[in-house]
Amino acid sequence: MLILSIFLGSYGIDRFLLGETGLGILKLLTCGGCGIWTIIDWFSVQQKTKDYNFNKFNELYRNFIKKFAKSRIL
Repeated sequence: MLILSIFLGSYGIDRFLLGETGLGILKLLTCGGCGIWTIIDWFSVQQKTKDYNFNKFNELYRNFIKKFAKSRIL
């Protein structure tokens, strides 16, 4: 994600992929806040990506456990 943010960050692509559509559009319209916002995102996108992936994993795990528990009951 960091590489994507470095090359396409000024177009807001990194924000779109993290599910932050509003910020992605704003970043796209301002060309990454004239580059300043893009540089800030190079440092913050790593933690946001970890959080996003962790939340997705937990969601998938919970769904798997629910399905497994239902199949064990039947």
